[in-house]
Amino acid sequence: MTPATEINCGGNLDDVQRTIRMVRDAGKHLEITHLVVTGVNDDLQKMERLVNWIASLGRDIPLHLTRYFPANRYDEPPTSLAL
Repeated sequence: MTPATEINCGGNLDDVQRTIRMVRDAGKHLEITHLVVTGVNDDLQKMERLVNWIASLGRDIPLHLTRYFPANRYDEPPTSLAL
């Protein structure tokens, strides 16, 4: 998550990661979904860091990559299939 993404989409990466760790440490079932939006958070190097960070917590945590489609107030084109 970049500062621009935090401003435009809300959220804070440190808070998200802390919450994920808390859920994992509590032994609860955990799955993570990453909404991929072209031009916002589709950088492959950053996605690789995300995958590696999740794997460092446990290789049994499912990561779902989902494709963005326009809705509500954000009307950019759907996530590219070219990833």
